[in-house]
Amino acid sequence: ITLDVGGRLIRALRTTLDRSPRLAKLVERFAVNMQCDGTIFVDADIEVFSHVLSFLRRPDTFPLFWSKATGFDYGLYARVKEEARYFGVKGLVDWIEERGYEKAVKQNVKYEKPVEIK
Repeated sequence: ITLDVGGRLIRALRTTLDRSPRLAKLVERFAVNMQCDGTIFVDADIEVFSHVLSFLRRPDTFPLFWSKATGFDYGLYARVKEEARYFGVKGLVDWIEERGYEKAVKQNVKYEKPVEIK
């Protein structure tokens, strides 16, 4: 099945989309939502939706938005959570609400006592 998400075409298996109640319903009614080119339009932000779709494809793999320089991207987690809630992806919503991402990163902080100069 080809989805048009924000002008970007994404292909996904029907079984993948069926993991989301809202996407499954959209595909069931595909004749209504199908565009002239045979794609199904999904009104979503591709940058956020892509993380939800990745989770639908691999439900045991959660998104990690973290870098050493900036830490966690809490704003992106909030947007992904709301998109997942909209599409009925409970496992992803629960993981974000439980802050599962904080358990996925371990940081070691090394502190060296300053040398005292006399």
